[in-house]
Amino acid sequence: MMYVRRRRGFTLIELLVVIAIISLLISILLPALGSARKRARVLLDLNNLRQHGIASASYGAENNDRAFTFSWKPGQVPQTTNTALAQACANLGGGTGYNQAAVLQQLDIVSRRYKDARLSPEPGTAPANHTPYILYNHLVINDHIGERLPSEMVISPSDKARNYWQKNIDEYLDDPRNSPYRPPSTATNFKDLWRWAFSSSYQIGTSHFSPDVGSPDTRDQWPYTAQRQATSQFEYTLPQDPNVLGRRRLSEVAYPSNKVLMYDSYDRTSFQEDQYFGFETSKVPVLFYDGHSDNKATKDSNYGTWPNRPSWGATEPDQPRAIYQYKTTYSWWEPRGAKPAGIPLYFDQTRWGLQGIDFGGDPVVKLGLSQQIN
Repeated sequence: MMYVRRRRGFTLIELLVVIAIISLLISILLPALGSARKRARVLLDLNNLRQHGIASASYGAENNDRAFTFSWKPGQVPQTTNTALAQACANLGGGTGYNQAAVLQQLDIVSRRYKDARLSPEPGTAPANHTPYILYNHLVINDHIGERLPSEMVISPSDKARNYWQKNIDEYLDDPRNSPYRPPSTATNFKDLWRWAFSSSYQIGTSHFSPDVGSPDTRDQWPYTAQRQATSQFEYTLPQDPNVLGRRRLSEVAYPSNKVLMYDSYDRTSFQEDQYFGFETSKVPVLFYDGHSDNKATKDSNYGTWPNRPSWGATEPDQPRAIYQYKTTYSWWEPRGAKPAGIPLYFDQTRWGLQGIDFGGDPVVKLGLSQQIN
Protein backbone atom coordinates (compact mmCIF):
# COMPACT_ATOMS: atom_id res chain seq x y z
CA MET A 1 0.00 0.00 0.00
CA MET A 2 1.31 3.45 -0.88
CA TYR A 3 1.18 6.30 1.57
CA VAL A 4 0.94 9.94 0.38
CA ARG A 5 2.77 12.33 2.62
CA ARG A 6 0.99 15.64 2.85
CA ARG A 7 2.98 18.80 3.25
CA ARG A 8 1.83 20.81 6.18
CA GLY A 9 1.03 24.43 5.24
CA PHE A 10 0.89 27.55 7.39
CA THR A 11 -2.10 27.99 9.53
CA LEU A 12 -3.82 31.35 9.48
CA ILE A 13 -2.55 32.12 12.97
CA GLU A 14 1.05 31.35 11.98
CA LEU A 15 0.73 33.57 8.91
CA LEU A 16 -0.63 36.42 11.02
CA VAL A 17 2.23 36.00 13.48
CA VAL A 18 4.80 36.22 10.65
CA ILE A 19 3.11 39.33 9.25
CA ALA A 20 3.08 40.90 12.70
CA ILE A 21 6.79 40.19 13.17
CA ILE A 22 7.61 41.67 9.76
CA SER A 23 5.52 44.75 10.53
CA LEU A 24 7.29 45.15 13.85
CA LEU A 25 10.71 44.92 12.20
CA ILE A 26 9.71 47.48 9.59
CA SER A 27 8.43 49.85 12.27
CA ILE A 28 11.77 49.52 14.07
CA LEU A 29 13.92 49.91 10.96
CA LEU A 30 12.09 52.73 9.17
CA PRO A 31 12.96 55.47 11.68
CA ALA A 32 16.58 54.32 11.64
CA LEU A 33 16.61 54.43 7.84
CA GLY A 34 15.00 57.87 7.89
CA SER A 35 17.63 59.12 10.34
CA ALA A 36 20.39 57.63 8.21
CA ARG A 37 19.06 59.43 5.13
CA LYS A 38 18.92 62.72 7.03
CA ARG A 39 22.50 62.25 8.26
CA ALA A 40 23.60 61.51 4.69
CA ARG A 41 21.98 64.72 3.45
CA VAL A 42 23.66 66.73 6.19
CA LEU A 43 27.03 65.19 5.24
CA LEU A 44 26.44 66.25 1.63
CA ASP A 45 25.64 69.78 2.86
CA LEU A 46 28.86 69.88 4.85
CA ASN A 47 30.85 68.62 1.87
CA ASN A 48 29.30 71.30 -0.37
CA LEU A 49 30.30 73.96 2.13
CA ARG A 50 33.84 72.59 2.45
CA GLN A 51 34.16 72.87 -1.34
CA HIS A 52 33.19 76.53 -1.01
CA GLY A 53 35.85 76.92 1.68
CA ILE A 54 38.54 75.48 -0.59
CA ALA A 55 37.41 77.67 -3.49
CA SER A 56 37.34 80.74 -1.21
CA ALA A 57 40.98 80.18 -0.20
CA SER A 58 41.94 79.63 -3.85
CA TYR A 59 40.18 82.83 -4.92
CA GLY A 60 41.93 84.81 -2.18
CA ALA A 61 45.33 83.37 -3.11
CA GLU A 62 44.87 84.45 -6.74
CA ASN A 63 43.24 87.81 -6.04
CA ASN A 64 45.45 89.59 -3.54
CA ASP A 65 43.73 88.09 -0.46
CA ARG A 66 40.29 89.36 -1.52
CA ALA A 67 37.16 87.75 -0.11
CA PHE A 68 35.19 86.42 -3.08
CA THR A 69 32.36 88.67 -4.16
CA PHE A 70 31.17 90.69 -7.15
CA SER A 71 33.99 92.91 -8.37
CA TRP A 72 32.52 95.06 -11.17
CA LYS A 73 32.55 98.78 -10.44
CA PRO A 74 30.40 101.52 -12.00
CA GLY A 75 32.22 103.76 -14.42
CA GLN A 76 34.76 101.04 -15.27
CA VAL A 77 34.89 98.64 -18.21
CA PRO A 78 35.23 95.09 -16.84
CA GLN A 79 36.97 92.32 -18.75
CA THR A 80 34.36 90.08 -20.32
CA THR A 81 33.30 88.80 -23.71
CA ASN A 82 29.84 90.25 -23.06
CA THR A 83 30.58 93.70 -24.44
CA ALA A 84 27.05 95.07 -23.99
CA LEU A 85 27.15 94.35 -20.25
CA ALA A 86 30.67 95.78 -19.94
CA GLN A 87 29.56 99.02 -21.60
CA ALA A 88 26.46 99.20 -19.40
CA CYS A 89 28.71 98.93 -16.34
CA ALA A 90 30.97 101.69 -17.66
CA ASN A 91 27.91 103.94 -18.08
CA LEU A 92 26.77 103.55 -14.46
CA GLY A 93 27.18 106.39 -11.98
CA GLY A 94 27.84 106.16 -8.22
CA GLY A 95 25.30 105.47 -5.49
CA THR A 96 23.07 102.57 -6.49
CA GLY A 97 25.41 102.01 -9.45
CA TYR A 98 27.59 99.77 -7.27
CA ASN A 99 24.77 97.32 -6.66
CA GLN A 100 23.67 97.51 -10.30
CA ALA A 101 27.23 96.73 -11.41
CA ALA A 102 27.02 93.55 -9.33
CA VAL A 103 23.67 92.70 -10.96
CA LEU A 104 25.28 93.07 -14.41
CA GLN A 105 28.18 90.84 -13.34
CA GLN A 106 25.68 88.27 -12.07
CA LEU A 107 24.08 88.12 -15.52
CA ASP A 108 27.51 88.05 -17.16
CA ILE A 109 28.56 84.95 -15.21
CA VAL A 110 25.26 83.12 -15.73
CA SER A 111 25.12 83.84 -19.47
CA ARG A 112 28.69 82.58 -19.95
CA ARG A 113 28.31 79.49 -17.76
CA TYR A 114 24.82 78.50 -18.92
CA LYS A 115 24.07 79.01 -22.59
CA ASP A 116 20.41 79.76 -23.21
CA ALA A 117 18.80 82.15 -25.66
CA ARG A 118 16.42 83.32 -22.94
CA LEU A 119 19.38 84.62 -20.91
CA SER A 120 20.74 87.07 -23.43
CA PRO A 121 23.77 89.02 -22.10
CA GLU A 122 22.05 92.35 -22.61
CA PRO A 123 21.33 95.00 -19.93
CA GLY A 124 17.60 94.48 -20.45
CA THR A 125 17.86 90.92 -19.11
CA ALA A 126 19.39 92.03 -15.79
CA PRO A 127 16.97 91.86 -12.82
CA ALA A 128 15.70 95.09 -11.29
CA ASN A 129 15.42 96.02 -7.57
CA HIS A 130 17.64 93.13 -6.63
CA THR A 131 20.59 92.71 -4.23
CA PRO A 132 22.74 89.82 -5.56
CA TYR A 133 25.26 89.62 -2.73
CA ILE A 134 23.30 87.46 -0.29
CA LEU A 135 22.14 84.45 -2.36
CA TYR A 136 24.30 84.79 -5.49
CA ASN A 137 27.83 85.50 -4.24
CA HIS A 138 28.66 81.88 -5.02
CA LEU A 139 28.51 82.68 -8.75
CA VAL A 140 31.92 84.37 -8.41
CA ILE A 141 33.28 81.07 -7.03
CA ASN A 142 31.61 79.05 -9.79
CA ASP A 143 33.21 81.34 -12.36
CA HIS A 144 36.58 81.21 -10.63
CA ILE A 145 36.75 77.40 -10.75
CA GLY A 146 35.29 77.26 -14.27
CA GLU A 147 32.17 75.37 -13.31
CA ARG A 148 29.13 74.98 -15.54
CA LEU A 149 25.84 76.29 -14.25
CA PRO A 150 23.58 75.49 -12.55
CA SER A 151 25.90 73.99 -9.94
CA GLU A 152 24.94 71.19 -7.56
CA MET A 153 27.61 72.43 -5.14
CA VAL A 154 25.51 75.45 -4.16
CA ILE A 155 22.32 73.57 -3.31
CA SER A 156 21.36 71.59 -0.23
CA PRO A 157 20.22 68.05 -1.10
CA SER A 158 17.20 68.78 1.13
CA ASP A 159 16.24 71.99 -0.70
CA LYS A 160 13.22 70.78 -2.66
CA ALA A 161 12.63 73.97 -4.65
CA ARG A 162 16.16 74.53 -5.90
CA ASN A 163 16.70 70.84 -6.66
CA TYR A 164 13.52 70.89 -8.73
CA TRP A 165 14.59 74.05 -10.57
CA GLN A 166 17.97 72.56 -11.44
CA LYS A 167 16.58 69.27 -12.70
CA ASN A 168 13.84 71.03 -14.66
CA ILE A 169 15.58 74.26 -15.58
CA ASP A 170 14.11 74.45 -19.10
CA GLU A 171 10.62 74.14 -17.66
CA TYR A 172 11.41 76.76 -15.02
CA LEU A 173 12.80 79.27 -17.52
CA ASP A 174 9.78 78.72 -19.77
CA ASP A 175 7.40 79.90 -17.05
CA PRO A 176 9.07 80.71 -13.70
CA ARG A 177 5.95 82.37 -12.31
CA ASN A 178 3.97 79.13 -12.52
CA SER A 179 6.66 76.68 -11.49
CA PRO A 180 5.47 73.93 -9.07
CA TYR A 181 7.98 75.57 -6.71
CA ARG A 182 7.24 79.25 -7.07
CA PRO A 183 10.07 81.56 -5.97
CA PRO A 184 9.50 83.97 -3.06
CA SER A 185 8.55 86.95 -5.17
CA THR A 186 5.43 88.76 -6.27
CA ALA A 187 7.08 89.61 -9.60
CA THR A 188 5.38 88.27 -12.70
CA ASN A 189 7.90 89.00 -15.46
CA PHE A 190 10.75 86.76 -16.60
CA LYS A 191 13.38 89.48 -16.06
CA ASP A 192 12.86 89.44 -12.29
CA LEU A 193 12.38 85.68 -11.84
CA TRP A 194 14.96 83.83 -13.95
CA ARG A 195 17.70 84.46 -11.38
CA TRP A 196 16.13 82.16 -8.77
CA ALA A 197 17.15 79.07 -10.76
CA PHE A 198 20.78 80.05 -10.08
CA SER A 199 20.41 81.00 -6.41
CA SER A 200 22.00 79.12 -3.53
CA SER A 201 20.61 77.37 -0.45
CA TYR A 202 23.58 78.80 1.41
CA GLN A 203 23.52 82.41 2.49
CA ILE A 204 26.46 84.71 3.18
CA GLY A 205 26.92 87.30 5.91
CA THR A 206 27.06 91.00 5.00
CA SER A 207 30.51 91.59 6.51
CA HIS A 208 31.99 89.32 3.82
CA PHE A 209 31.43 92.07 1.24
CA SER A 210 30.80 95.21 3.33
CA PRO A 211 32.57 96.87 6.32
CA ASP A 212 32.15 95.46 9.82
CA VAL A 213 30.55 98.63 11.18
CA GLY A 214 29.13 101.85 9.81
CA SER A 215 26.99 104.82 10.66
CA PRO A 216 23.76 106.18 9.16
CA ASP A 217 24.94 109.71 10.00
CA THR A 218 26.60 111.25 6.95
CA ARG A 219 28.62 113.55 9.24
CA ASP A 220 30.53 110.58 10.67
CA GLN A 221 33.81 109.26 9.33
CA TRP A 222 32.18 105.84 9.07
CA PRO A 223 30.20 105.20 5.86
CA TYR A 224 26.95 103.28 6.00
CA THR A 225 27.46 99.52 5.70
CA ALA A 226 25.23 96.67 4.46
CA GLN A 227 22.53 95.70 6.94
CA ARG A 228 19.39 93.63 7.23
CA GLN A 229 16.18 95.60 7.39
CA ALA A 230 14.14 95.08 10.53
CA THR A 231 10.95 94.60 8.52
CA SER A 232 11.53 91.24 6.80
CA GLN A 233 14.00 88.36 6.50
CA PHE A 234 14.27 89.02 2.75
CA GLU A 235 15.20 92.72 2.86
CA TYR A 236 18.64 94.37 3.05
CA THR A 237 19.94 97.91 2.66
CA LEU A 238 23.28 98.58 0.94
CA PRO A 239 25.68 101.52 1.26
CA GLN A 240 25.60 104.24 -1.39
CA ASP A 241 29.13 105.50 -0.80
CA PRO A 242 31.76 104.66 -3.43
CA ASN A 243 34.44 102.05 -2.78
CA VAL A 244 32.66 100.42 0.16
CA LEU A 245 31.35 97.13 -1.23
CA GLY A 246 33.60 94.26 -2.22
CA ARG A 247 36.79 95.40 -0.48
CA ARG A 248 37.15 92.81 2.29
CA ARG A 249 40.26 90.67 2.68
CA LEU A 250 40.48 87.20 4.20
CA SER A 251 43.30 88.40 6.47
CA GLU A 252 40.78 90.70 8.19
CA VAL A 253 39.05 87.70 9.77
CA ALA A 254 40.23 87.76 13.38
CA TYR A 255 38.92 84.35 14.47
CA PRO A 256 38.60 82.21 11.31
CA SER A 257 37.67 79.00 13.16
CA ASN A 258 34.89 80.82 15.07
CA LYS A 259 33.45 83.07 12.33
CA VAL A 260 30.75 81.82 9.95
CA LEU A 261 31.28 82.41 6.23
CA MET A 262 28.21 80.62 4.80
CA TYR A 263 25.16 78.91 6.25
CA ASP A 264 21.92 77.30 5.15
CA SER A 265 19.08 79.70 5.77
CA TYR A 266 16.74 76.82 6.77
CA ASP A 267 16.98 73.78 9.01
CA ARG A 268 15.86 71.14 6.51
CA THR A 269 16.41 67.93 8.50
CA SER A 270 15.47 68.32 12.18
CA PHE A 271 11.70 68.55 11.81
CA GLN A 272 8.87 67.34 9.60
CA GLU A 273 8.88 70.77 7.91
CA ASP A 274 11.79 73.10 7.19
CA GLN A 275 12.41 75.78 9.80
CA TYR A 276 14.05 79.18 9.39
CA PHE A 277 17.60 79.18 10.76
CA GLY A 278 16.95 82.14 13.07
CA PHE A 279 14.77 80.16 15.50
CA GLU A 280 16.82 78.95 18.45
CA THR A 281 15.64 75.36 17.98
CA SER A 282 17.12 75.27 14.46
CA LYS A 283 20.32 73.46 13.55
CA VAL A 284 21.94 74.25 10.21
CA PRO A 285 25.11 73.42 8.24
CA VAL A 286 27.65 76.26 8.45
CA LEU A 287 31.04 76.95 6.87
CA PHE A 288 33.72 78.72 8.89
CA TYR A 289 36.43 80.96 7.47
CA ASP A 290 39.16 78.44 8.29
CA GLY A 291 37.49 76.03 5.83
CA HIS A 292 35.85 73.56 8.23
CA SER A 293 32.10 72.96 8.21
CA ASP A 294 29.75 71.67 10.90
CA ASN A 295 26.07 71.28 11.69
CA LYS A 296 25.48 73.89 14.41
CA ALA A 297 22.56 74.75 16.67
CA THR A 298 21.54 78.40 16.35
CA LYS A 299 21.06 78.69 20.12
CA ASP A 300 24.78 77.94 20.61
CA SER A 301 25.86 81.01 18.62
CA ASN A 302 26.45 84.53 19.89
CA TYR A 303 23.87 87.23 19.30
CA GLY A 304 24.63 89.67 16.50
CA THR A 305 23.95 93.38 16.30
CA TRP A 306 23.00 96.09 13.82
CA PRO A 307 26.32 96.93 12.12
CA ASN A 308 25.26 100.56 11.67
CA ARG A 309 24.45 100.83 15.36
CA PRO A 310 27.16 98.74 17.06
CA SER A 311 26.69 100.33 20.49
CA TRP A 312 23.16 98.88 20.67
CA GLY A 313 23.50 96.20 23.33
CA ALA A 314 27.28 96.61 23.48
CA THR A 315 27.31 96.35 27.27
CA GLU A 316 24.99 93.32 27.22
CA PRO A 317 26.18 91.11 24.34
CA ASP A 318 24.39 88.07 25.78
CA GLN A 319 21.00 89.74 25.29
CA PRO A 320 19.12 89.68 21.95
CA ARG A 321 18.83 93.43 21.51
CA ALA A 322 18.72 93.49 17.69
CA ILE A 323 15.48 91.93 16.34
CA TYR A 324 14.05 91.68 12.84
CA GLN A 325 10.72 90.30 11.65
CA TYR A 326 10.36 86.83 10.21
CA LYS A 327 7.34 87.08 7.92
CA THR A 328 5.27 84.54 6.03
CA THR A 329 4.33 86.94 3.24
CA TYR A 330 5.20 84.32 0.63
CA SER A 331 3.06 81.53 2.06
CA TRP A 332 3.95 79.21 -0.82
CA TRP A 333 7.65 79.47 0.07
CA GLU A 334 7.77 79.42 3.86
CA PRO A 335 7.20 76.05 5.62
CA ARG A 336 3.63 75.01 6.33
CA GLY A 337 2.52 76.13 9.76
CA ALA A 338 5.21 78.82 10.04
CA LYS A 339 4.11 81.88 11.99
CA PRO A 340 5.45 85.45 11.99
CA ALA A 341 7.91 86.13 14.80
CA GLY A 342 10.64 88.46 15.98
CA ILE A 343 14.06 86.93 15.27
CA PRO A 344 17.34 87.95 16.94
CA LEU A 345 20.38 88.63 14.79
CA TYR A 346 22.95 85.85 15.00
CA PHE A 347 25.80 85.00 12.62
CA ASP A 348 23.95 86.68 9.76
CA GLN A 349 25.08 90.00 11.30
CA THR A 350 28.00 89.05 13.51
CA ARG A 351 28.90 91.56 16.21
CA TRP A 352 31.92 93.39 14.74
CA GLY A 353 31.70 91.51 11.48
CA LEU A 354 34.89 89.78 10.34
CA GLN A 355 36.51 90.69 13.65
CA GLY A 356 33.77 88.94 15.64
CA ILE A 357 33.08 85.47 17.02
CA ASP A 358 29.99 83.40 16.23
CA PHE A 359 30.66 80.04 17.90
CA GLY A 360 33.14 78.75 20.45
CA GLY A 361 33.88 81.92 22.37
CA ASP A 362 32.46 85.04 23.98
CA PRO A 363 31.27 87.79 21.61
CA VAL A 364 33.77 90.52 20.85
CA VAL A 365 32.80 93.81 22.55
CA LYS A 366 34.47 97.10 21.63
CA LEU A 367 32.56 99.63 23.67
CA GLY A 368 35.00 102.49 23.12
CA LEU A 369 34.74 102.23 19.33
CA SER A 370 30.97 101.85 19.62
CA GLN A 371 30.77 105.16 21.47
CA GLN A 372 32.92 106.85 18.83
CA ILE A 373 30.58 105.71 16.05
CA ASN A 374 27.32 106.39 17.88
